[in-house]
Amino acid sequence: LFLTAMAPNALALSLIAEVYKSKDIAINVGWMQWFLAASVPGLLCLFLTPLVVYVLYPPELKQLDNKAIAKKGLEELGPMTIREKTLLGLFVLAVLSWALGERIGIEEASTTAISVMTLLVVCGVVAWEDLLKNKGAWNTLIWYGGLLGISSVLAKAKFFAWLSQFLGEKLAFLGTEHGTLATVVVLFMSVAVRYLFASGGAYIAAMVPVFSAVGIVAGADPTLLALGLLFSNCYGGALTHYGSGPAPIIYGAGYTDIKSWWIVGAVFAFGNLLIHVTIGFAWWKALVGMGVLPLQFRNNDSWESLGIKGDEVIDIVVPDELVPQQEINMTVRRADGSSFEVSLLSRIDTAIEVDYYLHGGILPFVLRELMAA
Repeated sequence: LFLTAMAPNALALSLIAEVYKSKDIAINVGWMQWFLAASVPGLLCLFLTPLVVYVLYPPELKQLDNKAIAKKGLEELGPMTIREKTLLGLFVLAVLSWALGERIGIEEASTTAISVMTLLVVCGVVAWEDLLKNKGAWNTLIWYGGLLGISSVLAKAKFFAWLSQFLGEKLAFLGTEHGTLATVVVLFMSVAVRYLFASGGAYIAAMVPVFSAVGIVAGADPTLLALGLLFSNCYGGALTHYGSGPAPIIYGAGYTDIKSWWIVGAVFAFGNLLIHVTIGFAWWKALVGMGVLPLQFRNNDSWESLGIKGDEVIDIVVPDELVPQQEINMTVRRADGSSFEVSLLSRIDTAIEVDYYLHGGILPFVLRELMAA
């Protein structure tokens, strides 16, 4: 549900943005955008997960005195200390800063993280010795920083471009006109390949740039592909008892066996995937397609190659009759009076998306359909 809920999330977003930038596609997913996109499919999966696990792996104890257990636990904890109240206050401050960062002038999430961590030490909530003993945090800092650096070097060496072209040719049978199908196929592969990885961070560093590049080459919708890959990072790690950092610890507690974990994990991971490529896709298109016409540069054109600086006047002529993936002309008028035309590709990929656009978005379309009925 949250960008800050898992350390690799920010890494995955950075890697996808790097690949998209090389293909002249911009993506900007902040804390609030992530939450809005994840809210509908994420909450649905959250509510269904206990029911699915209960059916596939019924608990041995079904009658518990929860009130007595909670009361005993609270009595053992005692009243909140000053340190705990300070921690709660700083936690709320951090979440608000992440959620409202752009509106209050904090552009980088790392600014909030470093500031709040410093305040935790200054206020005595966490001792410096405790920080030094936290090997997991230092491993995350060193390894993720190194992996991100390696990924940037590989991107500059055009390794991902070569690999995406190679795999894109293997997916050429889909055709660029089947963007949604290409997105689903790439997302399915991104979940299935998690059987081969014993670390979420390793999977993200090795495969997320590849899948994002392959998806774009195969004609996938950039927004659906990016959000699908970002969210599959989270639930894909549930496939196996070694697929994520917490998994071996939970498995080591001895409450389940490998067979049961793999069965429940497969149903959970691929069930989440099914929800995201159906309900999730519809929700994301509703958020993106509020009457906005998505356009993409063709061939090797980009804002850099065309010398667009931001002070130009842009004229886009939308045809009276729109069709999926239509060629649309854009006229760029410079400040010195000169002008030129550029051919753009409409990323309205299906006939139903044309109807959504003409009605001002999917929600107005559905409401009018209901009223007409």
